[in-house]
Amino acid sequence: RRPSNRIMGPPPLNFFATIVLFALAIFTLAVFGAYRTLESIESDSHPVGSSASISMQPTPRHRQEVSPSGGQEASTISVLSNSTIATVEAMRLPNEIETVDETLPYNIHKCPPEIPAGYPRQWNVIDVLSHWNPDDMNIPDKIHQGFCEIDWSNAEERKIAEKYREAEMPFVVRNHPTIWETAERWSDRSYLSRRLKNKKARNEHAMGNQMPYWKQPKVRGIYKDFVPPTDNVDLTFDEWYEKSLELEKLEDPIHTEHYYFRLNADYRKEKKNSWVFEDLPFFYPKKNFFFVEPDDYRGVNCRLGAKGIIAHAHYDLSRNFILLLKGQKRYILAHPNQCSNLELYPPGHPSGRHCSVNWSNETEWQQGNFPKAQVNEVVIQAGDIMYLPTAWFHFIVSLNMNYQCNARSGITKENFGTLEECGFPY
Repeated sequence: RRPSNRIMGPPPLNFFATIVLFALAIFTLAVFGAYRTLESIESDSHPVGSSASISMQPTPRHRQEVSPSGGQEASTISVLSNSTIATVEAMRLPNEIETVDETLPYNIHKCPPEIPAGYPRQWNVIDVLSHWNPDDMNIPDKIHQGFCEIDWSNAEERKIAEKYREAEMPFVVRNHPTIWETAERWSDRSYLSRRLKNKKARNEHAMGNQMPYWKQPKVRGIYKDFVPPTDNVDLTFDEWYEKSLELEKLEDPIHTEHYYFRLNADYRKEKKNSWVFEDLPFFYPKKNFFFVEPDDYRGVNCRLGAKGIIAHAHYDLSRNFILLLKGQKRYILAHPNQCSNLELYPPGHPSGRHCSVNWSNETEWQQGNFPKAQVNEVVIQAGDIMYLPTAWFHFIVSLNMNYQCNARSGITKENFGTLEECGFPY
C-alpha cells in the first residue's frame, strides 16, 4: 500500500493527562522515601524511651511498632485490640501482689526515679521459704518482693528503666504492647502447633518436679557415683502439651513425671525456629533497650514449663532479659554477694555453680551457711519481662503451664571479684 499523506494532528487530551498523573506518582514516591529516610535518622538519634523518639504518650493498652530488625521503637502507635487485652488479662492475676514489708521505703509497683539505697530489699531465705514453700503452687496475697516494676506505656518510666539497667539493677517491665500481642498469639495452641510442625524436640524429663541442672564432667572418673537427676526425651509440642495439661488438673503435682520443652531460635537459620524473631523483634541482635550488646548474640532460648517444675538456684555469666508469654513463674533471687551462703556445688561438679540444698525440704535448710542467705522474690506473669543482671542467682518455680523466652547480651564484670572469692573464678 502507498503511505498516507495525511498530516497527524495533536495528541489527544487523555494522553497528556496520563503523563501528568505518572509524573505526580513518581514525585509522591520520592517525597515519601525522603520522609522515611529522615524519620529513620531522627529515630536512631534518640534512645529508647526518650521524648524525641515517641510522638505521643501511649496508654497501657497501646502498641508501639517495633522495626523488623529489632531496633528503636518507631513513632507509629496503634491501639491493642479488645481480644488481646481480654486474652492476656485472663492469663494474669486479677489483683496485684503486695510485699510483706509495709515499711519498704519504695513502691514495688512503680520504680522510683532515683535507685533507693539497698535496692532491691532482701530477706532471710528461711523466712521466705517458710512463708511460701516452693512446692506450693498457690500464690499468697503478699510475698517478699523487693524488685520494682516499670510501666512500659509511660514514657517517663521508660527513662527510669534505662537508669536501672545501666546501673545493673534488676526490675520487671509490665504493659509492653508487643509482648502482649505475642502472648495472645502464643496462647492459641494451634499457633505453636502449626509453627513447630509436629517435629520432635528435646525435653528434660524427671520423675518428680525437681529439675536440677547437670552435665557430664570433663574429666572421666571424677564424681563416678553421680546419678543424673534427669534425662532427655523427644516429644512434639502437642505431646508435651497433653502431658502438661494433665498436670494442670492436679492440686499437688510434685510427685508426677514432668517434661520441660526446649525451643531454641536462631534468626539466621530457618531450621532453628527463625520465626520466633518475628514475634519477638526486640531480640534481634541489633542494639535496643532489650538487647544491649549485639556482638554477644546467643540466640533466643524458650522453655515451656509444666505446673510444679523447679529449677535449682544458680547464676549465669551474662545479662539476661526474661519474658513470659503464658502463665506465671515464681523467681527467688539473690545478689551475687550471697554466693558463699548458697552452698553451691564446686567447679567441675556435674551441677557446678548450682545450689546443693533442696529448697522445698525444710530439713535441708540448716546446711552450712544457707541459713544466712538473703533473697527476694517476684512472680512474673504473661506479658511481663524481667531484667536480670550478670551473675544474679535465680531459683525458678513454674506455678502453672507457662511459656518463657529469654535472650542474653553481653557480660558485666562488677561482681566477678565476689564470685572469685567464693571459689568460682571467671
